[in-house]
Amino acid sequence: MKMKTNKEIADFYDEYVERQQTIWHNERHYFLLDELKKAGMQSGTTVLELGCGIGTMTNLIAPVIKPGKLVASDISPKSVEAARTNNKQHTNIEYITADSTSHVFPDLTYDFVVLLDVMEHIQEPYRADIVRLIAERMSENTKFIMNVPAPHAHIHAIEHFPDAMQLVEVPVFLKDMVPMFEAHGLEIVRFFTYDMWQNDEYQYYEIRKKSPYVFRKTEPAAALNPYSLARRIKRKLGR
Repeated sequence: MKMKTNKEIADFYDEYVERQQTIWHNERHYFLLDELKKAGMQSGTTVLELGCGIGTMTNLIAPVIKPGKLVASDISPKSVEAARTNNKQHTNIEYITADSTSHVFPDLTYDFVVLLDVMEHIQEPYRADIVRLIAERMSENTKFIMNVPAPHAHIHAIEHFPDAMQLVEVPVFLKDMVPMFEAHGLEIVRFFTYDMWQNDEYQYYEIRKKSPYVFRKTEPAAALNPYSLARRIKRKLGR
């Protein structure tokens, strides 16, 4: 695929705004919001959202973290303007029009950096750049959340539904991302593939800064522990 310029990409998403407005929220957005809450996103959280588009996830995140701050950015000026309009009721959002692969974002203490359905639209030579810039804005407590189409499902979509694709569509493989994370002192702590409208459709990453291992003795959750008291009693009663 021929490399696209920043202007070509920005122009594409400027024109893409109207199409996005007809979609707004769907099941995937609510699923991701639930996962962000499970990961600890709550009132008072500070979030950096890269590739915010017209503010669809922005719209769901802002009220959850209030009075926390959300910094939302996108390469497309018209998308950012649409995001402002779509979220004018939320006063805890700062908008930035920028290329996420080269822009140095505000130096805040971010609890979360979210890159939701964006990395597959970043050209491969620039993926390491965005990972580096994210790592520079992470503390030991920051959670970097990434969601992408599962690569084989993505390849199938590119081959069979080309009219539904965006300007840049490059499948994201776990084997390629791991070295980028490791090069910048990051590690994956949670990863899974999930169904949405088809089997094995998306992949979810939770990433953090590497830190020395600290031993803490814990008890397995009763539901998972085959030696739990509840399970021992159940086995006994079943005999």
